[in-house]
Amino acid sequence: MLLTEKHQFNQCIRSDDTGCCIAQYKDLTLKSVFQPIFNAEHSIIGMEALVRLVDLNGDPIPPNLYFQNDQITLADQLNVDRLSRAIHLRNFSMSQYRERLIFLNFLPISSERLAAEGIRSSLLMSRLKALQLIADVWW
Repeated sequence: MLLTEKHQFNQCIRSDDTGCCIAQYKDLTLKSVFQPIFNAEHSIIGMEALVRLVDLNGDPIPPNLYFQNDQITLADQLNVDRLSRAIHLRNFSMSQYRERLIFLNFLPISSERLAAEGIRSSLLMSRLKALQLIADVWW
C-alpha cells in the first residue's frame, strides 16, 4: 500500500528523545542527517537532506543498497523515499539552517509521480507551506 494521505504519514512519524522527527516503516527506522552545501566563497548556502536507515537490530542499512534491492517492493521504496522527505522537512524547519536552502533527493519514479500529480497541489507542497519553508521550488 502506498502512503498518500497525511494521516498515513503521521502514523509513521514520531519524535525521538532528542526532539528530532524520525519515521518507523515496517522494520526500519528512518533518521535525518544534513550535509552542508557550500558556495564558491566557502559559505554554507544550504543543507542536503540525507536519510539514515536502521533495522530492528540497530544495524545501519546503506540507503543505496536499500533502494537498489530487487527484493524490496517498489511501494516500500516509494514509501521510504516519501517518509524521508517528510522527516527531513520537519527536522529542517526546526534547525538553525531553516533560512537557507534545503536540497531534497528523490527517487526518479517519485519525481515522475510528483510531476504527474502536479507539484502545486501535492502533499509535499502543502507540507512546505505548513512549515513555512516555501519560497521557490527548483527542479
